[in-house]
Amino acid sequence: MAVVIAAFFVHCIVDGISYSFAVFYVDLLTHFSAYSHAKVVMVGTLLPATCLFVGQSSTRRDVVLYTKIRHLIYMIMFLVRWPQFL
Repeated sequence: MAVVIAAFFVHCIVDGISYSFAVFYVDLLTHFSAYSHAKVVMVGTLLPATCLFVGQSSTRRDVVLYTKIRHLIYMIMFLVRWPQFL
């Protein structure tokens, strides 16, 4: 039961940070003014992407393998197209 409660609080914190990124965006942009908008926004997009990539839990290993391969393909597609946004 303690694991379930701990996972609930972790997800509340991570989801709270990712959903409220727009509030912190202006402050991050002024603090890191040497970087472009795309690099600052990438910080906000990597948090949910990392959670989706790492946080897969299932009893069937083929489902987990399929989702990890799919997310790896999405990550490669993002990295290939990312220099356009700089």
